[in-house]
Order: sequence, then structure tokens, then C-alpha cells
Amino acid sequence: MENYTSKFDVHGVIVEIAADDPEIIDILSDYLSYFKTVDGNNSDIIFKLEKHGISTYSIPEDAYWFFNYHGIAGLVHDGIYYYVSCGSVFRFDPSKLIVKASVTSELISNRRIFTHMLFTIVLMETLRYQGLYFLHGAGLAGPNGTSLVVTGDGASGKTTLTIALIRLGWRWLTDDTLLLKTGSAGLELFPFWREFHIPAGLAERIEELRFLLDKSAYSPSGTKRSLRGETLYGDLKITSMKSPDVVLFSRIVDSPSSRVEKVKALDAVNEIIRNSPLVLFSQPPAKAHLEALKALVENAVCYRLYSGRDVFEDPTGGVSGILRLIGMD
Repeated sequence: MENYTSKFDVHGVIVEIAADDPEIIDILSDYLSYFKTVDGNNSDIIFKLEKHGISTYSIPEDAYWFFNYHGIAGLVHDGIYYYVSCGSVFRFDPSKLIVKASVTSELISNRRIFTHMLFTIVLMETLRYQGLYFLHGAGLAGPNGTSLVVTGDGASGKTTLTIALIRLGWRWLTDDTLLLKTGSAGLELFPFWREFHIPAGLAERIEELRFLLDKSAYSPSGTKRSLRGETLYGDLKITSMKSPDVVLFSRIVDSPSSRVEKVKALDAVNEIIRNSPLVLFSQPPAKAHLEALKALVENAVCYRLYSGRDVFEDPTGGVSGILRLIGMD
């Protein structure tokens, strides 16, 4: 059986993707194209994917469920973790940092579920064993040397805030997915780069984004368009930043004006865990993962941000008002 292989450097962690089908390699190589490809014999994490290999990675009957999200299930049995969607099974052995997977035609045809959901969830879990901890959030550094993280659920305004801040001269890591790392230098934040997800309403209000309205939404049930951030904002892209000065817990409210309220340290820890649910997955990296999340919020001033209609009617002006509210204007 012929094997196809690509390797990627994800902030110092070498991720090897091997598959028996070139289409699988092409899909995942395109998805990870933001990261440098590397050669050599060393790999920190290995994915071995087989098309239609489901019998090889069948799930034990007494495996128990620990995770369910948008049609993706997680189960565990005897220290082995199984992630399932579209008839495909990803089997993760933490003791070897190897993922073996059966990939069905159904998963391949649902490319976004394959890349942005199932594969990403498994990759984020494996990266925890290499000291990189997932957070659903945006990271930006301001012109005056300050920095902030915006974290929240999907459709909580992270991308709108990110684009508005970029237009105000802020440098960006990512609008959606951060990787936290602790070490002798303290807490560092790295981006898990992928395309920005631009809401139609934002594209309508930002001149340089209006061309996206002529493109199809990436999901038939949604209105968001994909945009590589480098296309428009490459000169403001950065690759890492230190622990932020401010953390915003973002949500959207039906109100004419945005407002903020300061969050106490303990409440901030509870909030941040909601946006990094992998801390509740496998136990070995859980303590270090939690410590990274605590360091993020304990070293920052934390606010709940209630984004009102001012932000969505005039993103740049609305976000300028938010910066004034938190003393970062």
C-alpha cells in the first residue's frame, strides 16, 4: 500500500500526516498550509489515516462517552481515546502520541467537518501533550504596546472586534483560535492560523471586505465568508505575544450601546474554562492546561463585554468606544 506523508511545524511541534490516499493528504495539507512544512525523521505527533479502515479502529463496546459536539462524539476505553463523526473513527493513543484513523468518503465529502471540526479537535487534544493549550479566542497587540485577548463562544463578535481593531492599527495573531504555552519566559500565546470567518453584515460595513459579498458562504446554512487574513492585513500579522493586559469575555446583546463590567479573578477562571473545554478531556495534561488558563486571566484585567448595536452598525467606531471603556484608547 502506497503511503503519502507531509510534516508541519506547529510552533515547534512537528506534526506528521500520513495517509494511504492522496486526497486526504491534499485536504489536510491545504488546511495546514499556514504552517511551515518540514523534512526529517523526527515527529512529535503522528496521524496515520486510512480510507475505509473502520474495522481496524472499531470502538470497544464498553467504551464510555465523555464528549459530544455538533455530531462529533468522544469516547474513551482503557486509556485510548476515540473521536467519531460521519462514520469515521480517530483513535488516539496518548502513550505514543499516535492517532490512527479510518476516514470514510462521507467525511471527505464534508470537508469542513473533516478539517475544521473533527481533525482540529483531535489535533488540539494531541498538542496538549506537547505543552500547547487550546483557547477559543482572538489575540491582538496594540500600537502603544498593550495587548488583549477576546474570548467567547461562536458568533460572539470575536471576528468583528478583531477586524475593527486591525483597522485601528492593532497587530493580530488570530481571530478565533489561540494556543497557550508556559515556560521560563512566562505565558506565551501563539495563533492556530486559519482563515477569518467574516459575517455578511461585517463585509457590508467594511469597504475592503465588500468583495466577499460576491463569494459564496462557506456553509449552506450560514452567511460567513472565508478570508485569509494576510490577503488584506498581512503587514500587521504577528506570530506570538506575551500574556495580555486585558481579557474580554465577549457576547452580543440587543442594546444600542456596548458596555463592560469588570470580572473577579475566580469568575474569570470559570469563564475561561468554558472557552477551553479540552481542559476537561484527558487527565495527564489537565493540570498544566488549567495553570496556563489561570495565568492568562490572573495576570490581566478581565471584563465581560456586552457588544451592542453600535459595534455592528459602525464596527470601527463602536470598538473605539469599547477601548475607551477599558482604558486602552
